[in-house]
Amino acid sequence: MTLTWLHVSDFHFKGGDSYDRDVVLNALVDSVAWHIKEKGLQPDLIFATGDIASTGTRPEYEAVNGFLDALLKAAGIGKERLFVVPGNHDVNRSLGLGLARTLASETDSVGYFKPGHPKPHLTSKQGAFLEWYNRYFQGVRAHPTDSTCGPVESLRVGDHGIVVLPLNSALFCKGDDDHGKLWIGRRCLDDATQTLIQKTEALKAQGVARVLRIALLHHPLEWLHDEEANAIEAALLDSIDVLLHGHLHKNKAFQGGDGTSTFLRLGAGASYQTRQWPNTALYGRLEGNGVEVFPLRYTDDSRPTWRHDPGLFPHSASGTRIFTLWEEERPTPPDPPSSPPPNPAPSTERRGSTIPSRGTLPFVGREALLKTLSERLNAPHTQTVVILHGPPGVGKSELAREYGRRHGDRYPGGTFFLDAATPDALALDLVRQARDGASLSAPADLPIKDQAHFILPRLTDRPVLLIYDNAPDEDSVRPWLPGSRNPAHILITSTFERWNFLGEAIDVPPLTEADAVSLVREIAGEEVANQFGTPLARQAEGLPVQIVPVAASLKADQQRGRLGRAERDGICDPARLSFQGVYDKLDPDARLLLHVASQFFDPQHLPENDLRQGLVTACQWSDATFRDALGATFDRHLIQPGERALRMHQLFAAFLRDSVAAAPFQEPLSALAPAFARQLLAIGKGIANNPNQPDRVALLMAYRPTCDRWATPEHDLSARKGKIIGNALIESGRFVEAQPWFERAVKE
Repeated sequence: MTLTWLHVSDFHFKGGDSYDRDVVLNALVDSVAWHIKEKGLQPDLIFATGDIASTGTRPEYEAVNGFLDALLKAAGIGKERLFVVPGNHDVNRSLGLGLARTLASETDSVGYFKPGHPKPHLTSKQGAFLEWYNRYFQGVRAHPTDSTCGPVESLRVGDHGIVVLPLNSALFCKGDDDHGKLWIGRRCLDDATQTLIQKTEALKAQGVARVLRIALLHHPLEWLHDEEANAIEAALLDSIDVLLHGHLHKNKAFQGGDGTSTFLRLGAGASYQTRQWPNTALYGRLEGNGVEVFPLRYTDDSRPTWRHDPGLFPHSASGTRIFTLWEEERPTPPDPPSSPPPNPAPSTERRGSTIPSRGTLPFVGREALLKTLSERLNAPHTQTVVILHGPPGVGKSELAREYGRRHGDRYPGGTFFLDAATPDALALDLVRQARDGASLSAPADLPIKDQAHFILPRLTDRPVLLIYDNAPDEDSVRPWLPGSRNPAHILITSTFERWNFLGEAIDVPPLTEADAVSLVREIAGEEVANQFGTPLARQAEGLPVQIVPVAASLKADQQRGRLGRAERDGICDPARLSFQGVYDKLDPDARLLLHVASQFFDPQHLPENDLRQGLVTACQWSDATFRDALGATFDRHLIQPGERALRMHQLFAAFLRDSVAAAPFQEPLSALAPAFARQLLAIGKGIANNPNQPDRVALLMAYRPTCDRWATPEHDLSARKGKIIGNALIESGRFVEAQPWFERAVKE
């Protein structure tokens, strides 16, 4: 016997003209009877995962009852089989004035979620939802006012046992910046999971062989505060089979949490977001040891109807997919022989390196720090974490890379230089570099984050060096530390100073004046160092990021016989012994290329082909023009070549962004905007058709595809086109960047 449920979400009921909403939701009600007759999908349960209303005010809930009653009638079930949780649109934001935006720590969470402690984020901000809920479900159940979890309920449907755990993730919702600020409260979940275990055991005592445990909440787990997100996910992995959520306005289905788990997460999209945008829902059918997922989508071609959505599982002939929840029971195997054969030894093949070559760039003034690093990281078979911290531009990244170049023979598992600017960037780089440098890969149907968690223990199964570059703080890298028994050395670079627990922090100071002059000498020669070395060292305050391009520019002047002219032009003026002096000496094409790179792309991940394509298309550049302009930036070390992408230092990129208003490039930059927007849109469409491809996701993120940057008139991205980018971000696990694209689409 099967068990079937209908999963709906995000209705956004509100006042005013209801015609458009009625067309879509009435068609959903009508489709239930059609799916019963034509597909055999008779709902035994209905789950609604939030955003019942639009702004969480009382009048908005007046029309909800009629819709839900009609849905239950069509399914032939009662209210005891309907489960509802609130979403961010069920919060009255105006009632949050004066309340804490979020909690700061797990300690605060323990105090706030203490039983009996006032919870105004629930009782006040969600007051209208609570009133509606308790009236509608009167005699069936009441919504908790002292917890985010429950009521936990168990029921039998034929031969199946079901335990349902509702979760309220919307207490701390307030605005468009909710990501990372939401709390469920481990204290609440601990109590609820104990109740869940008790109800599961009670069903088994009644003779139910297998119990399906379902949790439902509005937000994906990634929206929870970092202080509790991992703990909440781990608790659900241990106690739940299926997690249902809403919020993303797009059907989603994926399995896994630690790379091997059968934990199934299903997102129902939005059941109503006007007829201009996709309206979606899901059926789930439990049979045997797995769940078959049937995605639905509203269509309005000839008549309003809800039918199969082929977009969720495009490679499935049936358009559905079966996810295995439990292993088939097998006979007990015979006892093993008394002397089992030993496990095969792990491969001893030496892996590669993704640390870029230093080329002809000298390395000066850091021998003492290199010696310190070598001493701290002298036991390759013992996991060690070292942090290099200091101001921007001081040379932390190059110091870490140089250590890897000189001591690569310590690490048969390879040496890897990874972008750790955000946890998502680090996950993406782990997947790509493990593939390229260690021939390791994860199941392609896993989201990028889960692919990274799958790969990390396998990458660190032997002595390996992982350089986590530009990490913002401890919390951002803590989830990406391998197990304590894995023989990995983690070398972190950061401008953050308060590293307390992860490992030893080593300060990287600016170069001394003598070392800075030596760096000028190594780059530009004795004459330049004697004439300009000391004033340059003082003006740059020992920061290599400024010394190197100025010295390279002076070397170019010397080679052209213009060194005396450089002095007459004021190169020793402090204002010109800086990025400005180097920039002014570039020809217009090279300057335009630099402004394009800093304005449209992530400076640390500049896609050369896309940069060339935009300039050739919109500015009629030839390939030779592009090569010459790019070569000029290479010569002055303003852009550095790389195996996967070009790189520009963040300080120089900031200088370019600050100076663009004064530069004569506003007109060409405006002309380029639509060309790069079209390229970004093409990438978004490619991800929608083939998600979880790390190279394509990396290219998307190289464009820094935030709504505030790209949703401007000059880019000519309509709301519909913008939603394609939002969908691509969701497929890439970038929920916080995706949300504004969808909110813009709804508003327009």
